[in-house]
Amino acid sequence: MALVSSGHVTTVQRWLEQLEASRTPEAQAAYLAELRASVKRYEARYGMASERIHDAIDAGLLVEDLDVCDWIFDYELLRDIEER
Repeated sequence: MALVSSGHVTTVQRWLEQLEASRTPEAQAAYLAELRASVKRYEARYGMASERIHDAIDAGLLVEDLDVCDWIFDYELLRDIEER
């Protein structure tokens, strides 16, 4: 997933930069653990792996409501953090 599109920094990139600048390593580790737990809760609630979110929306199996948008944000943020 590209964090820069058409020369614009994404919201996720700005969030990651703020997170790194404002937290101690211990706080960052705790936040990462909270993020992983949140993604696991969504996966349990919806009965699917996060990797399938977009395919499920496209297939009409999942409605992209506010809860699902929060799941997508948490999942993509987690992926971006783990790829750093």
